[in-house]
Amino acid sequence: MTERLSQSGIPLRPFYSPASAEAAAGVPDPGEFPFTRGRLANPRRHETWIQQELSGEGTPARSNRQFHELIAKGARGLDVIGDAPTMSAIDPDHPLARHAVGNTGVSVCRFQDYQALYAGLPLDELTLSHSLPPGAYTIAALHRVARQRGFDPKSLRGSTILIPLYCEDCSYQIHMPYDLRVRLSLDSMEFAAREMPRFHAFLEDTYYISDGGLDAIEEMALGFVEIRELVRGLLARGVDID
Repeated sequence: MTERLSQSGIPLRPFYSPASAEAAAGVPDPGEFPFTRGRLANPRRHETWIQQELSGEGTPARSNRQFHELIAKGARGLDVIGDAPTMSAIDPDHPLARHAVGNTGVSVCRFQDYQALYAGLPLDELTLSHSLPPGAYTIAALHRVARQRGFDPKSLRGSTILIPLYCEDCSYQIHMPYDLRVRLSLDSMEFAAREMPRFHAFLEDTYYISDGGLDAIEEMALGFVEIRELVRGLLARGVDID
């Protein structure tokens, strides 16, 4: 009989029973250290998952209209994605960007774009996730827009994707040397920890590197390598791990 394997090359048993869960013996309850089953003691019983529609297309003004429409229909969070030039740190008037501006996300390249992107949004009530690397630009712009509009930056919630170790090899190339990518990532995380404590400045997104042909185990391993490297960098700067 031919052995069946999962997409990650893990052998699949003919069937699974309670005995198959022996490896889970001793795993703590939800909300207990080391939080194997999540940080909440009462997971998702008191609130639902935040539904975030991947959003953004064309100009910042057009994307802003899309955001307001989603909020009017009950959205409590937004997931903003940039177009290919934005994700690659290429200005939209560059010849290489000519046919890609606004096609797969919103085009943002200056502070005025972020002002138009966030115009009229209740920034202290939404969860704003951003697929807009490099995250340093987004964090700085969101912080400044919030202050201009009278919101306390400490009330901002959301996240940015940071993949400084791998972005040039298996993601959107942002055309920065490795040391600069890591430094900007650490700067962003340190700044957010101090000025925007409810905002997650580092979201590890191994989806990017798994698309390069990795299996699930390799994907998790390289994700933890990046997490460990950035955490060590923050500790070296004196940032509190908590």
